[in-house]
Amino acid sequence: MTTLATVIIRHVLAALKWPSAIETKLQKAKTIFGKLTGNAKFPLSSWPANIISLAQLGTDIDAFDAAQTAVKKKTGTVADRNTKMNTVHADLVDILTMVQKTANLDPANAEDIIKGAGYECKIITIKQKQQNGAHPSGIAGIMVLTAEGGGAHQWQITKDKTNITVLDPTTTAHTLTSSLNIGDVMYQRSRPILKKGQTADWSAWIEFKVQ
Repeated sequence: MTTLATVIIRHVLAALKWPSAIETKLQKAKTIFGKLTGNAKFPLSSWPANIISLAQLGTDIDAFDAAQTAVKKKTGTVADRNTKMNTVHADLVDILTMVQKTANLDPANAEDIIKGAGYECKIITIKQKQQNGAHPSGIAGIMVLTAEGGGAHQWQITKDKTNITVLDPTTTAHTLTSSLNIGDVMYQRSRPILKKGQTADWSAWIEFKVQ
């Protein structure tokens, strides 16, 4: 009978700690914009097309800044300022997904990557047997997927085993899902990535419920 080793999985999540004060929100946005500008981990040449551009973030921050100044001078409305503020918040949440994806590809430097982009880190630690599985991350809708053995792996997730989403390869035997719908029943499977980029067979599908 094979005894499975117990392993400690440590994963780093990017977080946006959005302040309560308006001026502090504005400063937070400007800080993230500044840290992303010229950041070698996020070159504009490979900026994902589905993520709000850095230039657009800058434009939206300027609009938020101008609207806040107008409120203070009593020449603008709070409603207009809040609309522009919410646009900036949505931009930062969108960019956070890119930051998380980049951090996932380099687990050893994940904290530096996230903090270097101006975001905060949340550490997830899970103790489990080294086998294929899905575990709550502690953040609603995000699950930690694990695989047998160590080394690089790739995962697929699906609701019906027909429409399949392929996750980015990792250098470790665990990864994070994107935000999923709480309560959904999903399936996941994984395969090891061998030397020279070769891959082994996919594991059997494993059912899990999103928490």
